Amino acid sequence: MVKPYTVRTMLSISVTHGLSAHHLGVYNIFLNGFLDMDRFMAQPSNFVDPQFPNHVSKLKHSFYGIREAPHTWFD
Repeated sequence: MVKPYTVRTMLSISVTHGLSAHHLGVYNIFLNGFLDMDRFMAQPSNFVDPQFPNHVSKLKHSFYGIREAPHTWFD
């Protein structure tokens, strides 16, 4: 959710400095919301702790991909 003012600012800075803008991606918009309910996540397959392979992580912040992400962003 990028505001039009931000896009215009980024484009004007790139034009002012003679830069070209090929792609403007904003991937961290869902990282700012706190979860109000307990959510748990299994360890990613590439990052399993060998000492505790069955442990899970309790999420404090929302992230892209979980169902509650848009709701926490708007809160």
